[in-house]
Amino acid sequence: MYADFDNYLGLEFLVDYWYDEGTGVASSLLSKFNEQDWIDLKEKCKLKSDEWKVRCAEVLDLASHPASTEVLIDFLGSESDEVVLAAADSLRGKNTVQLSSEVIERLWGISEKGSPPVQVVLRDLFGRLGLKLE
Repeated sequence: MYADFDNYLGLEFLVDYWYDEGTGVASSLLSKFNEQDWIDLKEKCKLKSDEWKVRCAEVLDLASHPASTEVLIDFLGSESDEVVLAAADSLRGKNTVQLSSEVIERLWGISEKGSPPVQVVLRDLFGRLGLKLE
């Protein structure tokens, strides 16, 4: 199932289609993952494009498998602010999240220069972590 998920996220989508239909299809594929698929995702996602990672992060928020949180935390180490923000947004829906001080500092930096919607996302995540955005 990982191969199907990987191929699907690599397709070209119009933005509206991705959010209207594509996220549902991708989430459905995730719901069929077995343990090996989760292992493959954790190992192979690091080599994917930023666009692929953003799409992946956008659908991992509802996945209950512990690997989904691990992948999102890994995405926070990306050089791409877009990937980091997509991961941070999805992490808001996870129950238990622990972030390193380096990641928290990076998120603070993004929030300082971010737009109001970016600040809302990060403020909510920081609130879930017991931190305050100043």
